[in-house]
Amino acid sequence: MQNLLRFLRMYNVLIIFLFLQGFSFNLYFNNNTFQNSIALKHSNTVKGKIYDFSNTISEYFHLKEINSQLLDENNKLHNLINTKKNISNEKSQKYIAAKIINNSIHKRDNFITINKIERFFFSPFVDLLPPFRCFLFIRV
Repeated sequence: MQNLLRFLRMYNVLIIFLFLQGFSFNLYFNNNTFQNSIALKHSNTVKGKIYDFSNTISEYFHLKEINSQLLDENNKLHNLINTKKNISNEKSQKYIAAKIINNSIHKRDNFITINKIERFFFSPFVDLLPPFRCFLFIRV
């Protein structure tokens, strides 16, 4: 309490000035329609920019959900196309979504670690990118 009283005593002139300044702006903008319209226009512009910025941030945080939905859709479509092609071929392939945990791209033998279990029977040499030789490790 003593600190609050000391703060008010120390900055009393500044506090009174800011209060009177705010009161004078309030009277000025409320009694003059032209200045009121200009102030509303600028305040709405600032408010719109703030809402746009917050909307951009919230959309960014929801991208993970949208990305997982797109991965599921792509897997279904690839599997559907593969079953249509599989009628003429003997090989059957199944597309599954996997998250890459670790990878290397600058070495002669590149490594990719994904988060899928071994029941999908991946071969040790997987041709992910045709010109490169890639090893696929499965983390259980």
